Amino acid sequence: MSIESEYFNTIIEKRSEREKSMLASALNWLSLSGLFPLQDGENTIGKGPQFRINLSALPAGVCASFLVRENGVYLATEDALFQVNGQTPSETPLRQDVAGEPDLIEAGSLAMRVILRNNQPYLRVWDREAQALKDFAGLHYFPVDPNYRIAAAYQPFETPRSIRIMDAIGGEHESLFPGQVCFTLHDVACSLVAEEDDEGLLFNFTDLTRSATTYPGGRYLLTDYPREDVTILDFNLARNWPCAYTAFATCPLPPVENHLKIRIEAGEMRYHD
Repeated sequence: MSIESEYFNTIIEKRSEREKSMLASALNWLSLSGLFPLQDGENTIGKGPQFRINLSALPAGVCASFLVRENGVYLATEDALFQVNGQTPSETPLRQDVAGEPDLIEAGSLAMRVILRNNQPYLRVWDREAQALKDFAGLHYFPVDPNYRIAAAYQPFETPRSIRIMDAIGGEHESLFPGQVCFTLHDVACSLVAEEDDEGLLFNFTDLTRSATTYPGGRYLLTDYPREDVTILDFNLARNWPCAYTAFATCPLPPVENHLKIRIEAGEMRYHD
């Protein structure tokens, strides 16, 4: 097997592994079907316009309330269909994602968790019977192109830079960037600032393909930590953020430093037309 063929097969295998990992849990980005800000006080949930959170997948007559108080969010219901971690709801606050593993609320085919974004509690809802999950036939990619595997010079900052990042639901936060990479592609000098990830660096970026063929909100690329100040950027492994698959995700938007003025015709393409 030639080196080029081996490289091609490696990329295809990694793409396949990504699709399998996306579907490993029934609570995935394709089954995500709702994101609702929880207001102070009572937030009713049920099927119909009379409820603040209207979920058509709930059986008629089944309802509950999420109560937002100073010390947390509570679930109040007399309906046996609602369970928290497989048990009857208690009178204690629901664990949110900022506290580690959040409580799982279930009702029929629906699963819910309370998450905190921008100091605002939200109810995240999945539907195990979501049509988007049933219709999934694989992700879309550009053809594998070895020319998009690039050895880039890594330049650590003297001190990590704090950059304000916006997210898809209008929030913002400060994130630390330890350095940047510099490279030349299509005869254009480029640079990307890097965030630290669990096992390496993360590059959140956009490029000119966003106008027609890739997700407009940007893609991201994971790399190993630099070796001798060199980082391998393989854009054939560029991924979409979850917002490319659902309107109910809360993805970070790329910093302005990472808006590339070239076309990166490699990696994952748009999922929706």
